[in-house]
Amino acid sequence: MSKALDTVPNAEFMMHNGDVVDDGVKEEQWDSLLGHSQESLLNTTFAPSAGNHEGENYAFIDHFNLDVPENSATETGAYYSYDYSNAHFVVLNSNEDSEKHANFSEDQIEWLKEDVKAAKANGAKWVIVNIHKGPYTTSNHATDDDIMGPNGVRNQVAPLMAELDIDFVLQGHDHIYARTKPIKSDGTASKTEKITETKKGQTVEYTVNPDGAIYLIPATAGPKVYYKNQDSVLGGAYYNLFEIADEHHAAIYGPDPSDNKRPVRGQIQNFVGITINKDKLTAVTYEIDQNKNNAEPYIIDKFGIIKK
Repeated sequence: MSKALDTVPNAEFMMHNGDVVDDGVKEEQWDSLLGHSQESLLNTTFAPSAGNHEGENYAFIDHFNLDVPENSATETGAYYSYDYSNAHFVVLNSNEDSEKHANFSEDQIEWLKEDVKAAKANGAKWVIVNIHKGPYTTSNHATDDDIMGPNGVRNQVAPLMAELDIDFVLQGHDHIYARTKPIKSDGTASKTEKITETKKGQTVEYTVNPDGAIYLIPATAGPKVYYKNQDSVLGGAYYNLFEIADEHHAAIYGPDPSDNKRPVRGQIQNFVGITINKDKLTAVTYEIDQNKNNAEPYIIDKFGIIKK
């Protein structure tokens, strides 16, 4: 967190995609995280989503002061929204369940529809969603039933993102870096117009007026990392939805001694600096490798969206 805030010093707030701690009912883990990071956290605003590791016994809501919808359930997490400048941010709770929606109650889905509709009516130019169990990822959880099943997030919630004209979806749960093309409500990637701009020596490729939502999973700021999912059920058609779907960069260091199904832990961390300037969103992804660059952040991806 400290290195991220040093790298993006003008950041107005920090978004977290869930799994803030490993076991949400162990208070000593919250003490460890919040205490160790207090110098950073007490000098910024922290806007988290609830991960499945904070999904019980009010573990999430007991640690964050959030303006949640009246009468909404908070035992497994919380959903809420807020505005900053011309952008509306929606934070979902993927720890709920209903017959129609894996990971979401019908109340939450109806709230999402009404919330986004109201934000657009109030003049929001951008709508960004933060969701822990996201539909478009490239690691372990991409093939989970609650993601790809008939009532899973990919089949039920992802089409809604396009229908609601969501611009950008930030995800958690899978500890790997990946970025999609704009995905339409039918689950296909739309054709795109792209332009490149260079500023202060940095060249960024922008997608212009994308038809569909762009999904980003920004790997992890913590130690646990995952390999890319090689299950044949995904196949080339699925991975063709992505602009970036690489193997985790920690894979070059071999498997973790405690779990050979995962790359070595604690070697690589990531974060993303996101800037919105009127009709332009720019995202710069940084990586920290404990063996490179004196463990200082370096850029691994740059992209953006322009809405004319």
